[in-house]
Amino acid sequence: MNRVGNTTAAAIDIILYNGSIGQEIFFVYSEAQTGIIEIAGAVTPLVLSGGTKIQLAAQGDTIHLLCVNDGTGNGVWFLVGGTGYTIS
Repeated sequence: MNRVGNTTAAAIDIILYNGSIGQEIFFVYSEAQTGIIEIAGAVTPLVLSGGTKIQLAAQGDTIHLLCVNDGTGNGVWFLVGGTGYTIS
């Protein structure tokens, strides 16, 4: 689990590189501040409906990502679920 927060006016970018198939990552916005955290894929985009980035912006926002086989043996990050996040 990765705890994140942002006290600045500018968004903080988190870039995810390829994971191992079956690997899970959780991000939890645990700080009281409300600056934006943007999470995106480095080489391969995250598999999202309607965008390429996930934004967390308030305490309690969470996401759960799972690295799955894309059918060719390569891992890609899928959004499993979460609360309060925005896709952009």
